[in-house]
Amino acid sequence: MASAPETDPSAGTVLPMGWVIERSARTGLDHYVHETRGLRLTPSPHLPRGWGISGDTPEGYTRYMNMYSFYEQLAAPTSEALPAGWILQASSSRPGLNYYWNAIHKLSAWPDATLPHGWAVVQTAKDAPMQFMNMFTLSRVDARPSAPALPPAVVVYAAATGVGGAGRGGAEATPARAGAGFA
Repeated sequence: MASAPETDPSAGTVLPMGWVIERSARTGLDHYVHETRGLRLTPSPHLPRGWGISGDTPEGYTRYMNMYSFYEQLAAPTSEALPAGWILQASSSRPGLNYYWNAIHKLSAWPDATLPHGWAVVQTAKDAPMQFMNMFTLSRVDARPSAPALPPAVVVYAAATGVGGAGRGGAEATPARAGAGFA
């Protein structure tokens, strides 16, 4: 049975599925840990929500990791981490505005700073009512959400079971099929 997502008390936000906070006995500092993937990130109050510092390159550059997609980059992130598959793009039809685009599912949605993390606004036609989409599951609701969107449940298979092709000898996480269009 999956446990409830952990909350980062310093940021007051729910951590992405699979991440926990561990305090180092040696330094007393908190770290984000994803045991299934063997990852350890250093939180920073200067980073947008959903990002952590994953280490340094041999050349001394800092690496940053998106805690949802596990994408790493050298440039310091300037916006919240988006769920896997989503990018923020400039609108060509509405100059000065940005929108979210998911090339996998061919979906677009509009950011709304008043919505909790993981939610966006969608409207299927000009005169259609506005809906709110969970960017993790792609499910839509009519009522304005008040809690952060959570990713779908994750099922973990041990490598010894022979289920799921665990690759590196560890466990493999497989997203549940939860939501319209989720592949």
